[in-house]
Amino acid sequence: KSKSFHFTFTKEENHDFSLEYISLSHPFLKLMESKSDEVCYSSVNNNSYSNGYAVVYREEIYAHKKFTTLKTVIVDENLKLVDSLDYYSFASSCNSTSDIAPVDDLEKKKNAIESQIIKQLSISVASKTSETEQLINQKIRVLQEHYEKKKAYAQKMEAKVSNLDVIRMRQAQVENIKQLEEQKVSALKKQMEVSGNYKILGIVELTHG
Repeated sequence: KSKSFHFTFTKEENHDFSLEYISLSHPFLKLMESKSDEVCYSSVNNNSYSNGYAVVYREEIYAHKKFTTLKTVIVDENLKLVDSLDYYSFASSCNSTSDIAPVDDLEKKKNAIESQIIKQLSISVASKTSETEQLINQKIRVLQEHYEKKKAYAQKMEAKVSNLDVIRMRQAQVENIKQLEEQKVSALKKQMEVSGNYKILGIVELTHG
């Protein structure tokens, strides 16, 4: 589950250091300022990770509704996976530096690191698929129980009459209930479909301050 991220733009408000101070050169603002078709390149001091790279990306999971999360993949100098976490947890341990990593070098690393993001996306999709299936199957069970009661009631009413016209009306009612149930179940099953996408927002060279 993603953590909350509390920040301030004024140093004076951060008396107990419980807020992240966002300066003009903070990586969070750089990502916010970045155009939708651009990737932000930077170098930061990080209290938890060093001598590696962080790739910040937006993950979008499409299920019964859209889920969007900012995430970060941390890799070492050999581009091996070190950690995967939400962006706000990563940003809270970062401090901006004056050095900007060479864009050409990071662009090459972006292509290599992308496979790690695809793996993380696959894990997220699998997790959301399992969660969605449980949710939808529960809804289907409740729905089926509801329509079983309606069918049982209609059949009970049918058994109490002898007029053929009324019997046919009751039988038609049961068929209508079955068709409506099938339509509702089919619509719910379509909501089980889960897919994912991602967009790289920033590549960060990590140093230890």
